[in-house]
Amino acid sequence: MSATLRGGGASSDNRDSAEIEEKLNQRFKEYYEKSEAQNREKDILLQHKDDRISIIEAQYADEKEKRERIENKLKTIEENLSKEKQQRILNEDLNELNKRQIEELNEQVEKLQKEKEKEIQKRRDIEEMMKLSNEEKEKSLKLAQEAKQSSEIAQQRIIELEGSINSAKEQGRREVAPILVSTQEKLRVCQSELKQIQEEKVSKEEKLKHEMQQIGEELSKTKIELEISNIKCESIQNQYDTEKQQWVQKQQQEKKEQKDNNNDKEKSDRFEALFQQGEEQRRKLESELRKEQEERMKAVRIRKEIEEKFVLNEEERRKVKQQLRFEEDEKISALTQVEELEKNEQEERKRRIDAESENRSLKWENDKMKKEIDRLKYENEEEKNSRKEFQIKYDIEIDEQLREAETRKQIEIQLKKEKIDKQEAIQKAEEQERKTVELDQRLQNALNELQIKNDEYEKIKLKSEKDSTKAKEEENKRKQIEIENVRLEMENWNLNRDIEKMKIVSERLNSELGEDKMNEQMDLSENLQKEQDEQIKRLRDDLEREITEKRRHEDEIVSLRQQIKRLNDEFESERAEKQRNEQDLANLSEQIGQQPVAIKPILSVPDTQYCYISGDTFLRTSRPLEKDYTITVDPVVSEGIVYFEGIFYNHDREIFHIGVQNAEWGAQNKKKVKYYSDGDISHIGDKYIKGNSKFMCNQKVGIEVDLTSNPRKLTFFVNGNEQPTSFVDIPKAIRFFAYTYQRYSQFRVTRFQRRTTSQAKRVAKSLNWHRGIDYKDVTVLSLPLIGDEIQKKNIQQMQETICQYIDNIFYDKKDEQGRLQLIKAGVTANLLTIFETRQLNEITKHYIDAFFIFTYKSSDEIVQLLIKKKDPFPGLLRLLDHLNDQIVQSSILSIMNILIYRSNGTDQNQPHPCFQAVEQLGGVEKIIQLFRKNLNKKLKDNSAICIGRLFRAREITNPEMKQVIVYLKQLVNDPDAWTKGAAKYTIKDLAKNEVNRVFIESDGFKIPQ
Repeated sequence: MSATLRGGGASSDNRDSAEIEEKLNQRFKEYYEKSEAQNREKDILLQHKDDRISIIEAQYADEKEKRERIENKLKTIEENLSKEKQQRILNEDLNELNKRQIEELNEQVEKLQKEKEKEIQKRRDIEEMMKLSNEEKEKSLKLAQEAKQSSEIAQQRIIELEGSINSAKEQGRREVAPILVSTQEKLRVCQSELKQIQEEKVSKEEKLKHEMQQIGEELSKTKIELEISNIKCESIQNQYDTEKQQWVQKQQQEKKEQKDNNNDKEKSDRFEALFQQGEEQRRKLESELRKEQEERMKAVRIRKEIEEKFVLNEEERRKVKQQLRFEEDEKISALTQVEELEKNEQEERKRRIDAESENRSLKWENDKMKKEIDRLKYENEEEKNSRKEFQIKYDIEIDEQLREAETRKQIEIQLKKEKIDKQEAIQKAEEQERKTVELDQRLQNALNELQIKNDEYEKIKLKSEKDSTKAKEEENKRKQIEIENVRLEMENWNLNRDIEKMKIVSERLNSELGEDKMNEQMDLSENLQKEQDEQIKRLRDDLEREITEKRRHEDEIVSLRQQIKRLNDEFESERAEKQRNEQDLANLSEQIGQQPVAIKPILSVPDTQYCYISGDTFLRTSRPLEKDYTITVDPVVSEGIVYFEGIFYNHDREIFHIGVQNAEWGAQNKKKVKYYSDGDISHIGDKYIKGNSKFMCNQKVGIEVDLTSNPRKLTFFVNGNEQPTSFVDIPKAIRFFAYTYQRYSQFRVTRFQRRTTSQAKRVAKSLNWHRGIDYKDVTVLSLPLIGDEIQKKNIQQMQETICQYIDNIFYDKKDEQGRLQLIKAGVTANLLTIFETRQLNEITKHYIDAFFIFTYKSSDEIVQLLIKKKDPFPGLLRLLDHLNDQIVQSSILSIMNILIYRSNGTDQNQPHPCFQAVEQLGGVEKIIQLFRKNLNKKLKDNSAICIGRLFRAREITNPEMKQVIVYLKQLVNDPDAWTKGAAKYTIKDLAKNEVNRVFIESDGFKIPQ
């Protein structure tokens, strides 16, 4: 019985335990269902949140487009305003020029008035001189009349003698002889007078050289004297005619008397012979007088030519003077424009500095906000990751029923927090939307006001342009008036000369024709003078009217300037307000639009026997001890900008890495790009590239692939810091992967997201390597630059990357063996071939930097091997003609380093061993030309030191090259220590030649010891 009771009790206990288990299982199922429902609600809420974010992003994209349109409009408005501002400045400059020109015109008018007064005074002096000359003319006319009277008396005497011939022939012959003698004496007197006239003419010609203003007077005198001499000649001719008639009459009488008295024939023949002798003498005198007249006419023509040349020279001188005045005006205007431009540039610099400072402050605030956003994102990610880890732990420890209540409470608390976070996020999004709407409204209002003010500004601009055109027209009128004044001055000067000539002619005509006709001519000349004076007066009145009109325009321009300044101030304030609005919009865009889109990672490994994958985490077990695992991450990336980031745990003993592979080739692709934890990178088998930072466990290491750029690019990051070594030409479709080897190790994906913009900014000494190309194969440098443009660009990029690699591995390092190996491999020879054969615009700074590494921190052995492989001077000297100053600087430094190392081990008292090689290539002259160009101080210093090194213990004979010595003496006191030491050493080398030493010490300079 008791046994049966015990059996029943046992069965009841079993039933109770079974019921308890069923209840527990039922409760667990209910809890599990509740948790599943809660998780589903979470997922739904997250989905709603993602949808809301996508909607906000779409709205932001629309707003961004609107903002870009507004920014473009504002840029066009700013450009138009800047152009208008420049035009306004030009108008102001033109107005100032017009003012100056008007002032100069006034000064010129005053000068012209003074010159006219001087000319009037000169005219009065000339009139007084003319009066004196007229008195002298009257005296000469009196003398001529007296000569006429004496000739008449002589004729009367001849008539009396002819009457007495009939009565007393002998007595007549006696009287005729003294008359002939008297005529000869008169002819001699005329000759003496002619000689005196010639002497006066010579003296007057000498005076003409010193006093060009008296040319007209002397001409008038010579003309009058010629007329007098002509009158005398005419009187002599008349006297000769009368005597000839008398002689004919006497012959007739003698013929009659011959009939009466043949005895007197002999006497008449003698008389006739004597008369013929007198006639011959008269003919000789006439020929001499004609010659003298011809000479006088020649002198008159020469004087006329001299006057014409003088007039032409005077006109040219006035034209040149006017041209010089115009050029001076233009120079002054140009100087004023330059000064105003400098002032404007200074103001723009100040504004730019203020804007940059504001920009820096705004950037700092922006960076601060970004960091805060990143921190919040990181915390959010951490919370998500912690939730995922908690879920994993919950799945693993599901059998521990004692902790069910605690986990349930934690989940409820987290759900509450998530709800609160979602509500806060929704509120923030709504606030941001409200702010964007307000900012758009403010921006629209500002744009409307700006449009109204722009219209006003356009009207003012049109008005100012009209005023400027008027000012230009007035300036042209002023110049034309000035030219017309000069022409009138010239005409006035010519008229004055014509008046003087007319006066001389009038006096001559007055003596010949009478005073009536002369008075008529004088009235005509006076009328002409009055008309000219009236014309000058009218021109002056026009000029004064233009000056008053110009002043009125200037007043209007001043008022317009004030209005424009006021509008500019208003516009500046509006632009500042607009910039603040834009900054607010930019901050909102950074907060809303730069949020990346998360991609769900799918991890996979070939063998899951000793590891397991939970969501975004890979975990290794304790077995086997060591085994390599390549964890590939899906989905495949084939477009856009994607960032992948992960953390390694418990992997301290072995090297691990992260990378990308071609999605089409699979995991066995040997051209994977791998980033190892020791900082090395490989992309071809076991060949490694250095340059990036090391990374350790618990550090975030990331890869960004930009498949939108051309070429496609890959960039590495460690703890968010960009690394210098990156890759281009990556495949069109890639897959991320990670590699672990150590047991208990873990790898967790922290970020896998699609970005709108790339975060790669190219840090210092960054290098873009072409994936799949072996850069340790330096034979790429020997490839010629041929093919189409794309092929040429690829070849040049590969060569430049090799040059950058050489520069990076040897920069500031004394690796003699490495340099020797590369020289033996032909690197320097290939570079020198590029320098000699390739177009200068195709040679970039990377090439010369790679060559410079072999001469900087080098040795005698390296330089000798470099020269032995290929002569470096032809290529380096050719680069001195390059347009890039940095390339020229590196070239001259390379030449200087070669000269320094090559001179070591040689006799320092002998000429430099490289002198002939450089001189045969024309290198000395090229370096001298570089020294003369004076492009910058460093180039001038280095070229001077190179010349001094080449002329060691060699005389400098060229005087221009001796300026190098003078410059080196100045460099001895240079503040730079290296330049100072190099200059001292170079002067010591030059002083090893005695002639150079004398020149160096000529001004008391002491050669440094």
